[in-house]
Amino acid sequence: MIVIVRHGTAQCNCDSDFNRRLTADGIADVRKRAEYLRLQNITFDLVMVSPYIRTLQTLEIIREAVGISEVSITRELVPNADSGIADYLRVLHDEGKKVLVISHMPLVGILVRELAGNHLSGFMNPADLNILDSNGDGEKLKVIYSTNCYDLNA
Repeated sequence: MIVIVRHGTAQCNCDSDFNRRLTADGIADVRKRAEYLRLQNITFDLVMVSPYIRTLQTLEIIREAVGISEVSITRELVPNADSGIADYLRVLHDEGKKVLVISHMPLVGILVRELAGNHLSGFMNPADLNILDSNGDGEKLKVIYSTNCYDLNA
């Protein structure tokens, strides 16, 4: 299982994009997503997160709600990073790992599209999450739950 989350809404005015913090609404929205994960009893073997402040804040909110074994803070998830990390995520999924990815647009949308199919829009609102999984027969990953407006039956 791979869960891809876009950070919550962040402040607009800041000295740098790296330092932008979540707004009060952004924190509240992430808490709702974290509560959904908690109610599903989802725990993660690995969390991969961008080093930007707003993604680290998103991680801490989710960490309060669900079990997390290992965290990897990586520049491979910064805004406009290369989507090559999708191949690594596929490998982790094939190994049976439950992975949480917290990043930015456009990368989060590109990852969902690359992992689950080009028929998806590739756009995620702040604090949106997508849960991707397969039925274990080597089939392409599918979005099995989304806070976005995807048609999950496509």
